[in-house]
Amino acid sequence: MRRGKSTEELIEKLVPVIEDVRNNKAKMKILESGLEKNYIRYGRIRKYFLNPKEELSQIDPRELLLITKQLNVIKPDPEVHYSAFFTDKEIESAELFNPTINDEPDMDFPLTLNNFMQVSANVYIGVLDIKEISKIYTNRLLRYNFDYQREASHVQRANGTIEKVPKLNVNSVKDIAKETLNGTLSTTTLTWNALAFSSEDGEEITFTPSKMRLTINKGTRLDILDGMHRINGIVDALHENPNLEHNMTIMITNFDTAEAQKHLAQISKINEISREHIKSLEKTRLSDFVVDQINKKSDLKDRIATGKTPNIAHKELTTFNILSSVIEEEFTIMTKIEAKDISEELIAFFDYLVDAFPEEFITNYQETYKESAINDPNMFAGYIVLAKRMRNEGIKYRKVKDILSNIDFKLDNPMWTDFGILNKNGTRKSPTIKTRDAIKKFFNNIEVVEGETIS
Repeated sequence: MRRGKSTEELIEKLVPVIEDVRNNKAKMKILESGLEKNYIRYGRIRKYFLNPKEELSQIDPRELLLITKQLNVIKPDPEVHYSAFFTDKEIESAELFNPTINDEPDMDFPLTLNNFMQVSANVYIGVLDIKEISKIYTNRLLRYNFDYQREASHVQRANGTIEKVPKLNVNSVKDIAKETLNGTLSTTTLTWNALAFSSEDGEEITFTPSKMRLTINKGTRLDILDGMHRINGIVDALHENPNLEHNMTIMITNFDTAEAQKHLAQISKINEISREHIKSLEKTRLSDFVVDQINKKSDLKDRIATGKTPNIAHKELTTFNILSSVIEEEFTIMTKIEAKDISEELIAFFDYLVDAFPEEFITNYQETYKESAINDPNMFAGYIVLAKRMRNEGIKYRKVKDILSNIDFKLDNPMWTDFGILNKNGTRKSPTIKTRDAIKKFFNNIEVVEGETIS
């Protein structure tokens, strides 16, 4: 607050403005539309405006500033202008404020949920009270993943930055909040995805069937796959009336991004999403085609697992998802012809790689796996990066043996524990995105000069 100004004075001057606005539907519509970008919606506004003197004195100053700013747009008055009460620093801070999210979360992973059952390999279903759903969301355990969710909106903040935000229909959120408050909200299914390969220990979900207990493990990225509008409506309604009682069905999946996109595409045929976005979700990644060709035509044939983790006893060395994801990240593939060209390049690279290290990848791979990281599933992310670099830097693939021979792949090299291939006790960890990214970074940063590798 600026010197000589107080919250009490501001609220006192805002009350008559609020009384005028709350009784005018057109002005309320403008207010709600203006505050939506800052996540201040129907339920909150209604609660504040029913008893503004008391309610506004208890809210975060940043939220009061944002409400004041929007009221200034509807009814300009120099005496009540937000800049007359708040400092420049406070104004800048308020632009990034989200009142629906706790600044100091009091809940974290691992998250244990009761009364869940497993309905298929990577799908679980249960029931949660809306207060628990709201708590999980407002404590930032639930995220919005733009890789497979509805299209984004872009909001320009006061400091000039552009922020990508979920594309929400304000009227839908308002209707859901009203139905929740009136006790007429249907018990529908919210779908959340524990993103495969995102947890710190390699397993996103631990399920105990005998106790019907599902635990989402530490480090897991838990995304809202379907139900963003309903969750926001519920949060708004609970802000107005914290004592509401209602249950929702929760489906929790454990998919990678590609599987989640396909699942969302199926849901989207029931819940409206733009045709263009559905089409982008349903299409097969061209990187999948590349991996399919590698699996059919290279010396890695039948050594690429289609599941979440490879089975070393079944000759599997890495996974389809690891290869496809990294190829998609590293190469710009716009057409099937480009995918075919990349396939041929990588088939040639992996043939040279396997030929250079036959024991490590073919004849004695199980014993190698016990002592070395060279055939670890995550390491193939690095090999994709290396293949791209060798191509771009004009280094023949036959030099791959010289390059890799200068890397200490022994498991007692502490670097592999730092990267997340091994636990601190020396045991293997399941593949994770974090480990994959660390290995990619390592291979991107080594200096490769005609057979010399300098870390």
